[in-house]
Amino acid sequence: MTGVVSQSCDDLSETSLSGVAAVTDGGLVRVWSTAGFHEFFDLPAVGDDPMNPPTQGDGSFVESVAVVAGTCIVFVGMCCEPAIGLTKWFKTPGTQPINLVGHLPSVSPDGTRIALVGNEQLIVTPVESPDSEGITIDLSASDSSTVVDIVWLDGDRLALLVEDDEGARLRMVVVSKKMLGPGVSINPESGRSTTEVSGISLIGVSDGGLLLGSVVDGVNVVDRRSAETLASVGQEKYSYGSQWMRRTNGHTVFISADGFLSILKDGDDDPSPIGVKYTWAG
Repeated sequence: MTGVVSQSCDDLSETSLSGVAAVTDGGLVRVWSTAGFHEFFDLPAVGDDPMNPPTQGDGSFVESVAVVAGTCIVFVGMCCEPAIGLTKWFKTPGTQPINLVGHLPSVSPDGTRIALVGNEQLIVTPVESPDSEGITIDLSASDSSTVVDIVWLDGDRLALLVEDDEGARLRMVVVSKKMLGPGVSINPESGRSTTEVSGISLIGVSDGGLLLGSVVDGVNVVDRRSAETLASVGQEKYSYGSQWMRRTNGHTVFISADGFLSILKDGDDDPSPIGVKYTWAG
């Protein structure tokens, strides 16, 4: 595997970004620049190593990443206090990032819009100008609600994984209507109680349905949800041995309990083994 650090998109023009990124156990963001995952580049450090004492001054670290496939645009969501609600916007790999209000970045399926969560709002703007005035949807349905994860269902709707007074629930946002739908409880049969959000993740969308993931006794449980109602329509169990799964830009990423990352491209039979020491991918 060859490391590529590009100062502009020129070096990547023939092999536009795959849209897959990962976070190393040292807190660095790595982005794969080819569909075969033979080349990657690392973004400049924007936070601390979450496993060691702070070195950047505020103790913030990378929480999640969103890549606009086929471009050099990367969004890096930061956690935790005092930087929660902050995203670093890289226009190109070698440039200094611009700070945006909101975290948990998620790129729309057509690659034109970015959604962020900040100040109890969902903020939707164009990926080319995310610092412009965008569409905002109020998320303050409960004073104690916390949005843990978000994923686009289609070009107009997003699913939110929320923790509030009633436990861990799913909610739907319709951007065009600026509407936040009612909460849908997470089925206890997914392996977790409805009050536990730790260990539950939004995998992504497949065949028109939302996939909700958890790990129960070392087995990956995938709960398929209706994209219309967010109600459970079936479950499947796999022996992936993965602590983390995510679908993004036509790929499914897996991270094992010991930090080994592998990536499966839609249509392929076997995932590409990437390496160890990863904590997040998507």
